[in-house]
Amino acid sequence: ALDEVMELELVGDLDLSDIKQRIQLQMPVGMDLLSLEKQVGKTRLLGATYCMHIPQEVVQATQQRIDEILEAGSIQVLRDDKPVECSCSDTHFEIKLEGNKLVFSIPAAEFGTSLRPSELLQQLHLESLLSDGTLLSRTHVHLEQKTPQHSSVSRVAADQ
Repeated sequence: ALDEVMELELVGDLDLSDIKQRIQLQMPVGMDLLSLEKQVGKTRLLGATYCMHIPQEVVQATQQRIDEILEAGSIQVLRDDKPVECSCSDTHFEIKLEGNKLVFSIPAAEFGTSLRPSELLQQLHLESLLSDGTLLSRTHVHLEQKTPQHSSVSRVAADQ
């Protein structure tokens, strides 16, 4: 993952620069602290963006499948014999090709179950790429601030 979020609930008025320095000393090699922000409220996950490179020979078929999904307006899968649905009209849903790079965002369900990246890849007939060693990277975590409360949100990234 290139973008991770860690939420800390702090008690009292603490110096963020001191906290940032302490966290950076504890970070594993290859990870960087991108930001540390004081938030008022609880942070809610809205969704996440992913990318992966696909072989050139499947680009055209993948674009055709993307067009079919967007035209259908939603993705529906069965997980443990229960339906999971993701609306293509959700503001945090996106799927596109940039050359041979597949970029997609999946919204987090406010209620119920969210679509998994592997389930979207199955809908695109690309599920075998992961087992063949293709790297799927989470590039961004989308957040929203909610109810009053004091906390800090840290964003961290790992080198590729």
